[in-house]
Amino acid sequence: MANQTITKTAFWLTLIIAFAKVLGFLRELVIAYVFGASAVTDAYTIAATMTLTASLLVMVYITTTFVPSYIKIRQANGEASALGFTNDALRVSIIISIVIMAIFQLGTPLIISFTGFDAEHSQFAIVALRIALFKLPLFACIHLFSGYLSARHSFVGPNFIGIPLSITVIAIALILGTYSGIIGLSVASLLGVASQLVVLCFWLPKEKYRFKLYQKFGSNEIKNGMLLMLPAFIGQALMHLWHWTDTIVATHLYEGTAAAIGFATRILTLITGLILMPISGIVFTYMSEQVVKEDKEKAAKVLLQSIGIVIFVFLPIIVIGILFSTDIVRIVYQRGQFTDEAVATTGTALAWYLPSLIGTALTVLALRFFYGIQDTKTPLVCAAAAIPINIGMTILLANAMGIAGIALAGSIGGILQGIVLVYNIRRKVGMLKLSIFAKDLVKMLVAALICGSLSFSAGYVLSAQSSVIRFIVSAAVGVVVYLVFSLMLKINVIHIALSYRKSRK
Repeated sequence: MANQTITKTAFWLTLIIAFAKVLGFLRELVIAYVFGASAVTDAYTIAATMTLTASLLVMVYITTTFVPSYIKIRQANGEASALGFTNDALRVSIIISIVIMAIFQLGTPLIISFTGFDAEHSQFAIVALRIALFKLPLFACIHLFSGYLSARHSFVGPNFIGIPLSITVIAIALILGTYSGIIGLSVASLLGVASQLVVLCFWLPKEKYRFKLYQKFGSNEIKNGMLLMLPAFIGQALMHLWHWTDTIVATHLYEGTAAAIGFATRILTLITGLILMPISGIVFTYMSEQVVKEDKEKAAKVLLQSIGIVIFVFLPIIVIGILFSTDIVRIVYQRGQFTDEAVATTGTALAWYLPSLIGTALTVLALRFFYGIQDTKTPLVCAAAAIPINIGMTILLANAMGIAGIALAGSIGGILQGIVLVYNIRRKVGMLKLSIFAKDLVKMLVAALICGSLSFSAGYVLSAQSSVIRFIVSAAVGVVVYLVFSLMLKINVIHIALSYRKSRK
């Protein structure tokens, strides 16, 4: 019943946050409309990537140690102790983020010098990064408060906060237009992040949060958390170094390439945001609770079931997306300053990046399991072995295939890393029945191939029609075929869903 509850909660949560994610995607459409794939959006992409990495220390602390520690303290010592721990963690997170912000502000010219930008574009990137770095203390509060709410099973607030961010950026971009340049776009993004914190402050009192000024930096929970976090931080830093490589290598190709990668990955972010992130957030909280109860077997069962559900949903998206990547980019982005050349470049990146959805699903869910059982060393070892290979593959394939090579390297590396992590869970815990999952995966692949064949055929028949009609009809045909053959092949994910529905009648 616990697994069914998680599935049901994830379903309703997905519906609740769908508007926030779609609005976030609309934000990217407006940026593409106003600025296109240009030097401004290249600089904006670089700044966003660097800022995300700079906020890594706080993000990793929340995802690895804060939620499990909060649940443990709350169950052992009560609400007051858990609240005190939350305030301790908040103060430490803010101080760390301010220190990181200061270091990156000083090192901004050096960081940008690694890109392939000319002098003018480098100046754009320096301005964008220096403005974006002021987000770091805000991120510290947002991540900590989101972790606090999630630990208390309040999942709506952390997922709702994308709405004010998107509205702010959309409004400023449309009002000021192209003339605002990189400063306007960067300031709009900063104000949007600030609005996220304001919105979270409305949710916190409902969950009994109260801020206190007293200092208690030496608590055992904070010290243990920092020690546990260190391997996770290094592992995540290596993964972000790989994403840095993608963006920096892209700046050495031609103008707009880094922006094209950014626009393509934002389509993937929309997909993962709607499907993967709600499930992973709930699964992480649930697994943390099971760890406290010392029930790893139940946590492992939830993990494998969650992987199966996500992959089942992702496969037809990947197949149809690859076949119609250019149509998707044209429908989504081609208006205003977004040219045919930008469509072709972004479409190529999207097609080769789409398989990385599988790697993302495996990696995110596997990391949630490792962090749930308070094991941060195994992911570090996996990352240390995989990331140098992935970076080398990115540089090699970029020289051979251009932007397609960068995206292909991302997909191959992501899938391999996800497989290694899941395998290590089985080796370490020994509770994953991978043989049953493998049979299901083969059936899913068969259904996906049939789906792709008929979807492609429909697209060929409708080749004279507009991109919108061709894509919608072909995608609808593919999805229906996929579901029909999934039922015929008796894929376990479908069986679980139908059994749950019968149990509710």
